[in-house]
Amino acid sequence: MAFINPEQIPELYRTALEYQSAGRPADALAIYDSILKSRNDVPEVHYQVGRIFLNNTEFRKAVTHLQAAQVLAPGEQEVWNSYVASLICLDDRKETADALRALKSSGLPTRLIDAYGSRLLGRRIKSSVPIGNSDRGEVDRLLRLTRAGRHEEAETIASRLGDMHPDVALFPNLLGIIFKLKGQTDRARRFFERALEINGGYAEAHNNMGQLLLESGEDERARQHLIHALVLTPGSPSVLTNLGRLVRNKNQSSREPERFFNRAIKVDPGYAEAYLELGRENLDAGDPRQARINLRKAHRLGWQSADLFLALSRAEENSGDIPEAIKWCDQAIAQAPNQAAALSRKAVLCQQIGDFGTAEPLFRKAIELEPNNGEHYRLLSASYRFSIDDELVDQMKSAFANTSIDHKDRMGLGFALTKAMEDSGETGAVFEYLGEANRLMRELHPYDVGTRVKEIRQVTEFFAEFDPRRGPGTGFSEFAPIFVTGLPRSGTTLVEQILSSHSTIRGVGELGYFSQEAAKLSIFSKSHSSFAQLKDRDLRKLGKSYQARVQSEFPGVVRVVDKSIQTFLFLGLARLTLPKSRIILIERDPRDNLFSMYKNRFPEGTHLYSYTFNDLAMYFNLYREIVDFWRETTPDSFFEITYEDLITEPEAGTRALLEACDLEWEDACLQFYRNRRMVKTLSLYQVRQPIYTSSMDAWKKYEEELKPLFDQLDLD
Repeated sequence: MAFINPEQIPELYRTALEYQSAGRPADALAIYDSILKSRNDVPEVHYQVGRIFLNNTEFRKAVTHLQAAQVLAPGEQEVWNSYVASLICLDDRKETADALRALKSSGLPTRLIDAYGSRLLGRRIKSSVPIGNSDRGEVDRLLRLTRAGRHEEAETIASRLGDMHPDVALFPNLLGIIFKLKGQTDRARRFFERALEINGGYAEAHNNMGQLLLESGEDERARQHLIHALVLTPGSPSVLTNLGRLVRNKNQSSREPERFFNRAIKVDPGYAEAYLELGRENLDAGDPRQARINLRKAHRLGWQSADLFLALSRAEENSGDIPEAIKWCDQAIAQAPNQAAALSRKAVLCQQIGDFGTAEPLFRKAIELEPNNGEHYRLLSASYRFSIDDELVDQMKSAFANTSIDHKDRMGLGFALTKAMEDSGETGAVFEYLGEANRLMRELHPYDVGTRVKEIRQVTEFFAEFDPRRGPGTGFSEFAPIFVTGLPRSGTTLVEQILSSHSTIRGVGELGYFSQEAAKLSIFSKSHSSFAQLKDRDLRKLGKSYQARVQSEFPGVVRVVDKSIQTFLFLGLARLTLPKSRIILIERDPRDNLFSMYKNRFPEGTHLYSYTFNDLAMYFNLYREIVDFWRETTPDSFFEITYEDLITEPEAGTRALLEACDLEWEDACLQFYRNRRMVKTLSLYQVRQPIYTSSMDAWKKYEEELKPLFDQLDLD
């Protein structure tokens, strides 16, 4: 931005304040930033920037600017209010020590210096919650009834005492808690508001209101109450846990929530709810082992909720123990028999082990409870064949026609109706639903395929001088995994199921470890710009770390089949670093392959290029480019098989697969559909069936609709 004349600053400042008031913080920040680049000594601007970052739960940035405002205007109470709030949220020892020193020389009244100092040192400031002239015995009895969950009795007493003592905040606060537990959130909100009208410094009421607003999706208002509560009670584990939830909503990839939950546990090692939330963080971070530790700790501490049981179910599923995952689901259903999420979750687990008969009625019950939830229908459709007169189809069509329902639900309905139209032979209606489902998916998950283009270009550039004959002993040779790779929906799950049916092989699903570490070593490396710069020890470390990761997760397993799609990016490197590995690349008619990708919804955040024709075509052409690169560079490092050959001649194809993997023939590999191992991919139903050929040439029914896609493909 051009240089700002100091005379412009007041007008720019007023404009930025207007943006702030109008809920446009990004626009306000842009103006404030331009002012600070010209004049870094304007305390009001630092103060407002600090407030914006505090509101956005970016506490370190907030502290930086509020500290600057405090230095420039040391005696301003409003600056100190926000500065102290940010410091308490940040919990940085050095920053707090600096603030305490500055506080002593701030010139503020002694009472404020003492109050701010106590809060910064983590001392709980007791809220003044007088009980008026009400009977102490009755108040104690009311508190006991509330803690014991005897809500009807507690409500009667709290209502009577509240009417008798309208100036006591405790009673409306307790009524708010009772009505929240009974699911009457509007009434709960009114009572929390009443408590705060009576006593604006009542920390517990601020926390209760903040939690209610958080659960209602009103994060901005929740933040105000929760930060206020934390300032009043810096050592409250409940407030810290709620703030962790708030920060998680703000930034899913941040480690900040975990820090808040750990702070809550440090304050109170017996606070079960913090362990529950920490376990959820572990699950989202891909660490099911640590999740189990924290979630089980919450359970041992007495936490009993459907949410905890469902989180434990996820942890067991991610650790590969489906029976245990189903047991926790059963506990969740027992705790909350009308919670659709628990019913749907158990149904998905049953699908994964091929128990489709148990899954269907569970999905139907979930649909009955949440008839507009598109995910229930979509998940059911993976293992259910719709008929032309199916009442579920009419129900889905009716819900889909309601454009006012949540876009995610409508998207799920669109994918489910696509499957229903195919099942019932109404192929002319398929794209009516499929096109809209993909449009909504892209709207909900914007994606720039250019990022992927850049990464694949980086792969070919990095490995341009790849030498497959690099000196003996380069790789780590003690481990012999089987990598199965190819495009999604190309038949990789079928090949994995065939190989994992062998008595010496364990199917471990899509681990992704090798490609993740290979990317860090190559295209995302800050110290290497080409393959030639890699040392032999780097390559050995890659192979050794892969083995260690797999064997730590699957102790005692000798050989695994790892169906990690992204391995195609590093085909030559996989064989070089793990010389005893075997790599199977599956190819399928791209027209069938890409149509199958386009008509399915992948797990959250994956394969986001598959929802528009342009991105699909670009990705396919890039895939072909990288595979051709490895074919030329390391022609003997992987075995190729086509999906069509495998399903038209299953025995010959299976024998070829086993031979390529140095495996003896076993009849079980030809009867792979009897294998009850966990399957989590979109093919979970197909791999439970004997080989069939009806999926070949499926694209021909939609040749006209798919022509814009096919015209962009490089099929030479």
